[in-house]
Amino acid sequence: MTDKLLDNQEDVTRAIFSPLMIDDDGNLSRAAFALRHNEDYISVAQTSISSWKNDIRSIPENANRRLYGYCLLNVKSIRELNFVYRKYQAVFDVVEKHTPSNPSHSGIYVLLDNAILKGDRKKGLKNIPEDVAVDTFTMRYQRKLVNLAQGNIVRL
Repeated sequence: MTDKLLDNQEDVTRAIFSPLMIDDDGNLSRAAFALRHNEDYISVAQTSISSWKNDIRSIPENANRRLYGYCLLNVKSIRELNFVYRKYQAVFDVVEKHTPSNPSHSGIYVLLDNAILKGDRKKGLKNIPEDVAVDTFTMRYQRKLVNLAQGNIVRL
C-alpha cells in the first residue's frame, strides 16, 4: 500500500445506492461495504476536498442503482474497528486514491494477516488465509462498517 494515508481527523463518505445498499426503512445492508470483483478497497470520498459532493453525484446510476445519499465516517473510527479473526489481525485503513476526474476519491483497505483483501466473484475474497471462512469473515468486517455508518446516513 503506497497511497497516502488520510489523517485520523479526516472524514470520508460512502455513496449509498438503493435498492441494493439500503432498504425502505433506511437500514444499510452489508452490500454497502462489499469489495467488488478485482477491487482491493471500498471507494469513499474525502470530505476535506471541496468537490466531494459533486464527485458522489457523478457516480453512474442505472435502473437498479439509484443514488440514495451517503454515510459519513471518521477515519480514526474506521481504523479503530480493527479486530482479531481467529488468529489473524484484521485491519482497516483509509488512503487517498485521487484522480483528475474524481479528486476526492479515497479508499478503505481491509487487511487480514497483513494482506490487502481483494474482491473476487467466485471466491468472495482473494488474498485470504486458507483456514479462514470467507463468508463469515466478510460478514464480520462488513457488519462493523455498517454499524459505524448506520447513524450517519444523509439522504440526497
